[in-house]
Amino acid sequence: MIGQSNVQPLADRGFPFYAVNARYANAVKRINVGDGLLLYQSVRGIIGVFEISGEPFESSERIFPGIKSYPIRIPLRKLSLLVDRPLNLRPFMGKLQFLPVSENIGSYLQTTLRQISEADFKLLVRAAKSLNTSATSL
Repeated sequence: MIGQSNVQPLADRGFPFYAVNARYANAVKRINVGDGLLLYQSVRGIIGVFEISGEPFESSERIFPGIKSYPIRIPLRKLSLLVDRPLNLRPFMGKLQFLPVSENIGSYLQTTLRQISEADFKLLVRAAKSLNTSATSL
């Protein structure tokens, strides 16, 4: 999940990576090159579909203005950007294994990394592709 103020600095760079706090180092170790990543922006929905394109690395460069450093960077290959037309998760409640039926999706997703099933990922990628016909090889 990414906050509103953190989207623009990554978008300005073309979303070359996802940045996480050092406290998520153990979760990052479970990520493999080739894994998929859905970027959920609080309140709006899924704003991008990516593939992990390299091994995570650390950087001391601050990329988000006014907030603490997010030193762990996960290299990404952009498959589909939905920033202008995010994929709302509400219609998928009850259809996704990872998403409980809840009034507040954002609260449930309020974490940096959450593993989901391949079936859930594929369902959301298909929905994203239908929103974005210029998607790269989804």
